[in-house]
Amino acid sequence: MTPNLIIATDVVLAAGPVLGGIGVTGLAVADGYLLLLGLRGAKRMSLTRDKAAAMGIVFGVLAIATGGTIGQLVGGVATVPTSIGQGIDFGASDLAPAAIAVLLGITTFVPDWKKLGWPALFGICLGASAANIGGLWQIANNLVMLLADMIGNL
Repeated sequence: MTPNLIIATDVVLAAGPVLGGIGVTGLAVADGYLLLLGLRGAKRMSLTRDKAAAMGIVFGVLAIATGGTIGQLVGGVATVPTSIGQGIDFGASDLAPAAIAVLLGITTFVPDWKKLGWPALFGICLGASAANIGGLWQIANNLVMLLADMIGNL
């Protein structure tokens, strides 16, 4: 079992007294719904570029961990930048997945986006990509999953 699946299973099995064992799927859906409400301009959910990107990253990580339909949809969206990066001849070899994640991070946080949908979308791609890369990226992914585990145990 991979660490993500073990943590996801622990969160799903947790039946805490406050949230009743919300689970990773519930957290992913809640994060995605809050992100959607913020993008639609809800007054109680004001978003900035960085908040939209961070919520997109968390949604991407949690969605990949849930698997199922949500994981497949997010995984499909996340394959677009990877396909573009691997389809272009950059010389000796294709871009490594970690290099694509770095480019996604730069694209998410550096430009001054006028519409918040773009950093949210690139954040989702970055979160989904980071869930599968390993190395230093896996630490961030594990941190998000650990926080999800703590929230699931409330």
